[in-house]
Amino acid sequence: MRPPALLVGGNPQTLSVGRRLAALGVRVYGLGTGRELRHSRAFRTVFLPGENDERVRTDWLLGAPGARLAGAVLLACDDVALTLVARNRERLAERFELDISDPAAQLDMLDKHATYEIATKADVPTPRYWMVGGADELLARRDEFAYPLLLKPLRSHEYQARFPGKFRTARDGGELVAQYRAMGEAGIECMLVETIEGPDSLLCSYFTYIAEDGEPAFHFTKRIIRRFPPRQGFGCYHVTDVNPEVRDVGLRMVRAAGVRGLANVEFKRDPRDGTLRLMECNARFVASNALVAAAGIDLARLVYRRILGEPVRWPRTYREGLRLWHPTNDVRALLALRRTGELTVADWLRSVAHGRQILPYLRLSDPGPALARAAGRVSRAVTGRVRAIG
Repeated sequence: MRPPALLVGGNPQTLSVGRRLAALGVRVYGLGTGRELRHSRAFRTVFLPGENDERVRTDWLLGAPGARLAGAVLLACDDVALTLVARNRERLAERFELDISDPAAQLDMLDKHATYEIATKADVPTPRYWMVGGADELLARRDEFAYPLLLKPLRSHEYQARFPGKFRTARDGGELVAQYRAMGEAGIECMLVETIEGPDSLLCSYFTYIAEDGEPAFHFTKRIIRRFPPRQGFGCYHVTDVNPEVRDVGLRMVRAAGVRGLANVEFKRDPRDGTLRLMECNARFVASNALVAAAGIDLARLVYRRILGEPVRWPRTYREGLRLWHPTNDVRALLALRRTGELTVADWLRSVAHGRQILPYLRLSDPGPALARAAGRVSRAVTGRVRAIG
């Protein structure tokens, strides 16, 4: 029997990782993974104590509940999980099998300001950014900034645990001060970042795995076709490509940060000069993992086997033009872009009229998560409508 896998946090990346490992014959368990995964055949059990609470997850892993899974391969699938593993690595390593990592580098990648500082020193282009020392300094300097301006939380997972979306936008000085104060009252630290204009199709990513000697095990690139909500949400349509420029700049960033293990770097091409500018970095499995695996780089199995010391052959090639599609959110993106005149129904149909699409939740052999997700959306829609009528 192979050791079980304990996947901590994340959704849909956790579902993708769990399905790949279950097909390998691994017993898969989830901790704080999202309620829909309880309906997946890939998971033996999904535990949801505190769901996104770092302290509750840590106490579970290091306490009596986690002791029942001692010897399991522990994989971090979201930022909360990555944070708790980095902060408690030595204690967790006494109980679980862990992948290689540099905890300091992982924590730097979770902090937007630290990430951008590393990029600046490594000559990796970023948008212009500013840190301010409080509302009074912001008020005094508000005319210095170029609007619209993004207020990016330093630690995205702390913001997303309380608010929808990934950041806030300010169109002028008054709105900037109001948004900054609101985030401060919520206990969210943020920095100010220049807006890189242009469509979401200018977004692209680099993936790799950095071994102990600092060398990359593989190279993989993809780009975004659409996000929802446009220009501020999460990707709802992705496509694989082979982009040497994204590979080279991404690898330079990963090496400068000192990351070991999984690494993902996101960029946006600046339409003003064509420069790739850093958006963010991740040192874990990410939401597009199902696309990476379908393209031929099965990160879940490769990392699992490597942790156990089994022979691993990293792929040198992968499928180009393969697409990952979130149909519901992509239809919502169509409606939003159609209202602004940026996309027609005919153009949208042409963009999705391709061969096999990878659907992150729906699989005929494991329909539970997709059905549970659909039922949840219907329930929320009905509840909202009833409240509106009431």
